[in-house]
Amino acid sequence: MLSMNRLTAIAVLSIGLAATGSPQNSPGKQSDKAQSNPSPTVTKIENSTSNNEADRATQKTPEPHSGIEWSNWALVLVGTAGVGAAILTLRAIKKQTDLQAVAYTQWIKIENWEATAQPIAPSDQAPYREMLIGLDIVNGSEFPLTMKSAAVRHAGYLVFESTNDVFLPPHTPHRIRFVVQITSAEFDVWEKAIISIPLQGDLESTGVLKILIYQPFKGILISQKGKAPYFHYEISIVPAGKPEANQKAK
Repeated sequence: MLSMNRLTAIAVLSIGLAATGSPQNSPGKQSDKAQSNPSPTVTKIENSTSNNEADRATQKTPEPHSGIEWSNWALVLVGTAGVGAAILTLRAIKKQTDLQAVAYTQWIKIENWEATAQPIAPSDQAPYREMLIGLDIVNGSEFPLTMKSAAVRHAGYLVFESTNDVFLPPHTPHRIRFVVQITSAEFDVWEKAIISIPLQGDLESTGVLKILIYQPFKGILISQKGKAPYFHYEISIVPAGKPEANQKAK
């Protein structure tokens, strides 16, 4: 009976010792297992850090903003080409406008000069004689214009002036006449040979472009009794080129 109890106690104690000393519950075994099998989380962080540092050390530094600089140069070239094309276009438009302006250029010309003087009695010893001079003012363009003013001077004296608007259709003459004085000696020469009568003046007109056209003229009227006179221009009355080049300075 006593031996059975002892055997039973020994068996129970053996089972308890076996349960307590199991390798799964041993602190030393657990520590060894932890050391031999490191945590996956810790290993991931350490590897990521070391890999990033290695990548930074081995990665080659690129040239800064190289792509942006090339794109800026491309924009500059495109902009320059656009400006050049715009300038060429403006020049072409200006040339076309100038051609149209030249087509509409208008002017006044003077035609059909005349010079007459009445003979006087031999007893008349007046130092001066009067000579009647006539001329046609003609619109030489293909479009109507309006003469705004006209003035003619001889020897510094005003011998004709008009400030009224005169409508001038194309190629339609407008006759004007005025009187100048010549000396008796010049009159005697005029009956046998030519004399020179200096004249100067200016004409102002407007046409379809509504631009004031200023036409000064200066020259010598060559006249002889019984022959048609002609005018030798020192300053031509016909405007050249663009209408704006003939505007009177204000």
